[in-house]
Amino acid sequence: FCVATILVGVQVRFRARSELRDELLQRLREEGLQIGTFRLKSLFAHPFEADPRREIAISEEDIGSGGFDASGRGLVLNIGYGRVRRVDAKGHTEWTIDAGEPMTAGTSLTPSPDERSVAYCEHIRQPWPESGMEQPKLQARFRILTIGTPLRDEVLVDSPDLESPMIGWSPDSQRVVLSIGGEVRIYELASRRYRAIGRGVNPSWSPDGSTIAWVGRNQHGVLFEIETGKESEILGRENVLFGMQWSPDSRYLLACVRQLHLFGDTVLMVVRARDGAYTDVLELGLGWTNRDFGWVFLR
Repeated sequence: FCVATILVGVQVRFRARSELRDELLQRLREEGLQIGTFRLKSLFAHPFEADPRREIAISEEDIGSGGFDASGRGLVLNIGYGRVRRVDAKGHTEWTIDAGEPMTAGTSLTPSPDERSVAYCEHIRQPWPESGMEQPKLQARFRILTIGTPLRDEVLVDSPDLESPMIGWSPDSQRVVLSIGGEVRIYELASRRYRAIGRGVNPSWSPDGSTIAWVGRNQHGVLFEIETGKESEILGRENVLFGMQWSPDSRYLLACVRQLHLFGDTVLMVVRARDGAYTDVLELGLGWTNRDFGWVFLR
């Protein structure tokens, strides 16, 4: 009986993955939406099928870090020496600004939906303790760059407990969601007030504004419905790394997952938000420690 139950469960999951892959292939072909990763000077577009990936030159400088925007139309890049650049999905530069202070290579950048601001979290190493016997602590600082004349650079949170670098924007660009000390919080930018909504790290906000996704303490995915406060678990059999990126229509999430087997390969998986069905779409291989993935339109 137990063996039969397990086999039925495997067959159901296999059918759900097959159905999801067919659905994704059709939509991606129709809309020109692809999975994007970037490294060094290039954006790599993965068409989610047997066709070879496409490499697009997007920077003359090595990219230290960056982030895709919620629309899938472009991304912002940390190109070193405090400079931040926005490019479209075809590699055309839209603007470059000097943020004033150099950012570390791992600084995660998140452009706002209105394209007027960039949020990022930087980690600053504190001075060595006088005793010399303890390691200096990292101070985390959450900042917002607002594009304009003059350029505004504001510190929203300065705390040793700001442990997850991913930040999510509300669709109206008036609020952000982030994690401090393992507590997921929504911040109102105008008032600097916040409310706690759950426990986890690396949250992201769906473009339609209805749902926030984050990584729970057990490394599984969590979906939080803002209107009802309901939490549901996704990717319960997987070990989610970093965070999850919403598709522009809020129907899917892209998640970086370390598979729990002997070799521990890292793959990108797509999750359907309405029912939690998921399928692997891109193998990243061993030792992948990068958050630089998202969705891009190439039409």
